[in-house]
Amino acid sequence: MTLPFPTGHLQVDLGAAPGPGAHVCAAAVALHPGDDRIAHSVPVRRDALGVEPATAVTHEHFRAGFVDLHVDLIKGGMETYGVSENAIFMPGRQDPQFSEWISFSGTSVTLEGEQRYLDSHLSYQRAILHAIEYLSKFGYSKEQAYLLLGAAPVEGRLSSVVDIPNSCSTVYIPTAIFDFDVRPSAEGPHQIDPGIGAPKAADPTSV
Repeated sequence: MTLPFPTGHLQVDLGAAPGPGAHVCAAAVALHPGDDRIAHSVPVRRDALGVEPATAVTHEHFRAGFVDLHVDLIKGGMETYGVSENAIFMPGRQDPQFSEWISFSGTSVTLEGEQRYLDSHLSYQRAILHAIEYLSKFGYSKEQAYLLLGAAPVEGRLSSVVDIPNSCSTVYIPTAIFDFDVRPSAEGPHQIDPGIGAPKAADPTSV
């Protein structure tokens, strides 16, 4: 592709493009490592102006793909089903599917013992803190446990808001994501190798 500029010069596109003919210049540039390239290279066609550098540029095949999207339109569906603001979603049926969980609960009481009226945010926070404390007994640092809970397919639920003034929340962790038995047992918690731990930012107050 060639684009004219106000100065009269030409800006030439040197990007690789598949074509039937070989570049007529010198040897090709260095290929990818042997385990990261196809068995043969496909040279690109020469630019229309013939001003590419005097080397051949290889182009590796890539497999094309497509997305088949099907939509059913329900006339007046939002009013019919009472959807006024947010969309309705159906969770996917793809693996992994988990059947065994270990759960932790929390109530709307602060660490200092202050009871908060139906504070579901606080009750879920307490459930997460209980899960972190539990996982730390297996050798995880509390930062690692926090990151694990943020990446794992956990399920959080508001379990009760009718036990006034308490709100109760629970967090469910699938046991199958661990390569050891994370359930409580008489043998005690299995000890993992925490490695280098979780990275931490510098404490700005210590500078």
